[in-house]
Formats: sequence, structure tokens, C-alpha cells
Amino acid sequence: MREFFLDRLRSAPGVVSLAGATVETIHGDAGFRPESLDLDRARYVVLAPYRPARDRIAWIRHGRTGYQPWCYEELAAYYRRIGHDEDARTVLLAKQRHRRDTLRLPAKLWGRLQDATVGYGYRPLRALGWLGSGIAATAVFFALHPPKRATGEGGPHFSAVAYAADVFLPVLDLGQQRAFVPQGAGQWVAWAAVLAGWVLATTVIAGITRNLART
Repeated sequence: MREFFLDRLRSAPGVVSLAGATVETIHGDAGFRPESLDLDRARYVVLAPYRPARDRIAWIRHGRTGYQPWCYEELAAYYRRIGHDEDARTVLLAKQRHRRDTLRLPAKLWGRLQDATVGYGYRPLRALGWLGSGIAATAVFFALHPPKRATGEGGPHFSAVAYAADVFLPVLDLGQQRAFVPQGAGQWVAWAAVLAGWVLATTVIAGITRNLART
């Protein structure tokens, strides 16, 4: 099929199905909202007119056809073909969020954590924001409540920023965490920072792995 005009079906009741079809161009603006649009296993080259990802995602989420991963993959491939990589990442992020709705509660919670921290790997700069905020908050606390030196004289001088980075980042060893021991509430802050660092590192690795698997 060369062309399909969704705009001509504005008043069509029920399901508009292109499941399994191959279409060169699908015409339809963002205002088109069928009761249910089924694009599962549909292939297309062009969506006219061009609309940003959030508008086309609404097509996929609208209706009663449920979670269909093919729809997201095909839409992301379309945006990559026309050079809109950011739109493609937005589509794949929406795919993960839609998939999350089908999972059990523990997997949903893990998914929400990945979404908030790194956007399932499609928003990696979020990790830098969380990382910077965590280190800054930890550094402020220990600047006001310095830990006790673990040994006698010698060793590195205490630096609140270096200590916070040492505690927060599981792969970093600046010698500060070994040289100084937090006291009182500082122990809880240090443990929380270590836990947050491991969780962040795990979600970043999971997101990067997912992204690399796609490329």
C-alpha cells in the first residue's frame, strides 16, 4: 500500500487496524484520535506531516490494544531514519514506561527508580545531576560535622568534598574513607551515601547496558 489517510477516518468507530500492513506513507495529524489504533507489526516509511515524538506516542497509547512493543520500535526507527535521534530516544523511553505498567510491583518499583535516575538509559545526564546533588549534600553535612581521624597523625588532610566523593562513588578510592570515621549521625549519613551510590551505579549500568544492546 502506498498511502493511508487516517485523517479521512476521524469519525470511524471501533478499532482502526493496520496490523501487519506495509504502507509507504501514513497521513494523519496529531489531532486524530480513533477509539483504538492498532499498528502492531505495521511497517511504514513516512508519517505525514512531521510531528514530534510526544504526539505520535499518543497514537500508540490511545485505545484498547494494550502494550505492543513493535509499535514503539517502528516509530523509533522512523525518527532515526529522518535524523531525529532525540525523538527516537523519547519513543523508546515511552516504551519502557508502558511496559512497566504490565509488570508486577517489585519490577515496577525498580523501573521507576531507573526512570527517575537515568531515564532507562535514554536520559544519562540525569545521573550526573543525581550524582552532583548527592555528593554536594554529603559534603555539606561532613563540612559541618567532620569525621574523626581513624589513625594517629599522618595520612591525608580532611576534605569534605573528597570525603563525600569517596563515600558516594563505589569505584573511587581517594583514601578519605579509610582515613576518617564518621561519628553519631554521620554514620547514618555515610551509610545512606554508600547505599545511594551503589543504587545509582547499578541503575546507570543497567541503563547503559540496555542502550548498548540496542546499538
